[in-house]
Amino acid sequence: MNMNRQIGKWLGLVLIGAALFASGCARQPHGTGDHSATRGSGARSNSHKSTRQTESHEEHKHDAASQQSLVATLYLETSPVSTISGEVTEIRGMLHDTTGQMLNDFEVVHAKKIHLILVRDGLDEFAHLHPSLDVNGTFTVSHTFAKGGTHHVFVDHKPVGKSQATAKGTLTVGGESPDPEPLKPNVPGRAQDGDVLADVSMQLSGASSIVRFALLESSGIPITDLQSYLGARGHLVVIGARAEQYVHAHPLESKRASNVVEFEVHFPEAGVYKLWGQFQRNGEVHTIPAVAEFGREANKH
Repeated sequence: MNMNRQIGKWLGLVLIGAALFASGCARQPHGTGDHSATRGSGARSNSHKSTRQTESHEEHKHDAASQQSLVATLYLETSPVSTISGEVTEIRGMLHDTTGQMLNDFEVVHAKKIHLILVRDGLDEFAHLHPSLDVNGTFTVSHTFAKGGTHHVFVDHKPVGKSQATAKGTLTVGGESPDPEPLKPNVPGRAQDGDVLADVSMQLSGASSIVRFALLESSGIPITDLQSYLGARGHLVVIGARAEQYVHAHPLESKRASNVVEFEVHFPEAGVYKLWGQFQRNGEVHTIPAVAEFGREANKH
């Protein structure tokens, strides 16, 4: 299938949205950092095939006006077309630049060319996936959705020679769709995934915040065998309560204890956020969720 026919096929399947991302980044030492995006107004599709435009996130810059260079439009489709929870779904996507050309050359960022984040409305379901990428730029990944409902898709990417960016779309999944539990801030406090505990705290640091995970065994003693995951000691995804704000942060270099991992995060605005810290030990990735409130009195801890 040539490129024009391929584009025509996807355009025929996709409902086009017009949401823009207003983005900003916090300054980070030694090239570590976060890339964040805030969704603006736009059409919301009832179909699970959707597009969203995206804006770039220049590292080490604070002038928001300099960071709003439109990069790409995201197209998504699924197989089967009617996605049902509990069944394996193949997600396919592609990114087009402002001229309509399909992007097919990406730089590796933290061991992968594409990082795809899925969250359900209400933020009770989370997945961090790494699609395969073909020579034309189409990315593909399989996933089994645990619950039905609207799922938000965030695609982190860095076209060669351009800024790191995040594109956003939505997928509608059929099947049982229970109401999520309300988000209740529990930071500072203790969170858990399996036999890994974490004391999670947050404090202001200039224009951004330091989010700290102190990782512990189930017995409460500090973990000493933390492994590198995707080239870093951990990863942190932060999403606003309405899935309109997004940050993907990487660890700071720190002289703290080996079980303590810190992230510098630029929260786009005051509000409640869900956090997922990801850490690896014994070859297994642990995803530790927490809920934090940013702004007002929330950062005095």
